[in-house]
Amino acid sequence: MLRGGPAPEARWDLHGLGAEAARRELHGALEAAWQAGQRCVLVVHGRGLHSERGAVLRERLPDW
Repeated sequence: MLRGGPAPEARWDLHGLGAEAARRELHGALEAAWQAGQRCVLVVHGRGLHSERGAVLRERLPDW
């Protein structure tokens, strides 16, 4: 359980993926979660510490 909220029913780690691959992975995973009736999922995007361009996924994820 995260900060008193519901426990995630699924968890996806997008570490190491480029922006486009992460977007596709997230879209497919959210579609699968919706089909399975899952309402709370955890998406791990990382902090971009080892990326040349910084925290690309952290910045783009909210728009996706």
